[in-house]
Amino acid sequence: MALGLDLGYQMFSAKEEVDGVSTKFSIIPIAPSFTYYFATEGFKPYVGANVGFYMWKAKAEFMGASISTTATKLGFAPVLGFEYALGEKMGLDVNAKYNYITTEGSATTYLGINVGLVFGL
Repeated sequence: MALGLDLGYQMFSAKEEVDGVSTKFSIIPIAPSFTYYFATEGFKPYVGANVGFYMWKAKAEFMGASISTTATKLGFAPVLGFEYALGEKMGLDVNAKYNYITTEGSATTYLGINVGLVFGL
């Protein structure tokens, strides 16, 4: 098992060709995390979850006018993935994380596919 803190920065953008509206979003999750590993060495599949705050900013532009808003919302993210040892102190981490942010009206959700390196101390 592992406890940690999930920090990140994600950017999204969209442009509606019909109306000429351009929208940009940025999200910074700050969430404690829990991970359960099904193995202790080599190929280590895992499940986990993050629960915390998502700080986000949205900006829309239309015909030279710009509107922006910021908010901090509660969210959670179940995670499914694996780590694979590449050496004694280094590994490959691959996971899928479904982010669910509580926003007014309907929730904001997105799926992240993540690949990274893990370094041991």
